[in-house]
Amino acid sequence: MAPDATKDLLLALLRQQETPAEAKGDADPFDGSLVRLQPAGKKRPFFCVHPASGTVGVFLEVAQMIDPERPFFAFQPPGVDGECDPFFDLRVLASGYVRQMRKVQPKGPYTFGGWSVGGLIAFQMAHELRASGEEVDLLVLCDTANSEVFTALPYTRQEIAKFVHQQMALMVAHLAQQRGMVFDVTGALDRIEAVKQRSLRSRAELIFELLQEAGVFRSLDKRLFDVFRKVFRANLVAVARYDAPAEPLDATITLLRCENEEFVLKLAEVTPSYGWAPKTTRPVDVIDMPSHHYALFHGDVAPITARTLRSLLDAADRP
Repeated sequence: MAPDATKDLLLALLRQQETPAEAKGDADPFDGSLVRLQPAGKKRPFFCVHPASGTVGVFLEVAQMIDPERPFFAFQPPGVDGECDPFFDLRVLASGYVRQMRKVQPKGPYTFGGWSVGGLIAFQMAHELRASGEEVDLLVLCDTANSEVFTALPYTRQEIAKFVHQQMALMVAHLAQQRGMVFDVTGALDRIEAVKQRSLRSRAELIFELLQEAGVFRSLDKRLFDVFRKVFRANLVAVARYDAPAEPLDATITLLRCENEEFVLKLAEVTPSYGWAPKTTRPVDVIDMPSHHYALFHGDVAPITARTLRSLLDAADRP
């Protein structure tokens, strides 16, 4: 399939109608984006960008395990509180987060990263920082693939669509499993496939039904889920629309690659660096993690992720 056709498919799968967020008066809509998950400590801070859901509570467990002397800050997108519409431009998100990061740490070298969609935003942040003359000592992409692999590699329309549907079902399954509930992933996939010709809004409504049936969001009202849905969709659209800078990044990329890959695309078999090797002037450091994508910051894997990040951060601090 031609790259442009594949990208058009991604955009079609993630079609939306909302308009971008607008600042109220002269206020910066990113002023509430930086969340202090582990504010104490005198070491250089680590910053981490949210996944597609926009929520940063997923990082809390790991943030508190890394090092009591290591401040850990997380970015959440405008719109996650329901006060404004979310942004659909990844570069705008990256620039907003860089502004907020500089309020905490005005000058580099910086250490930061992101999980899933957040890794791609972090990559763009690194480009912006390097373009302004700042150093990036550590860029950690937590099971993030270069979005260009979906257009550069010979995946079919059916494989791309199934990948998106798997993301939906596995996200619900992980949330259910976290709460000790049994969830039928195969049955959920069948139901999502059945509405694949409908709008993304219809599929989002189906996810809400699946979450409610699994007992995950019994206490979450429809309005709050609508906020979650809008942010989730906006972040995916931002990724689908993103064109990475043509010039390779002059910084080392560290990829935490989950060994238990559950997706139909099997990226590690096709591109071990998840497509990042051509995007940097330096070798990509790949660290295999004993986890699947959605468990990287949870449960039994959380201490392993924390130890891995601590080791990387300590190494970055050494002269």
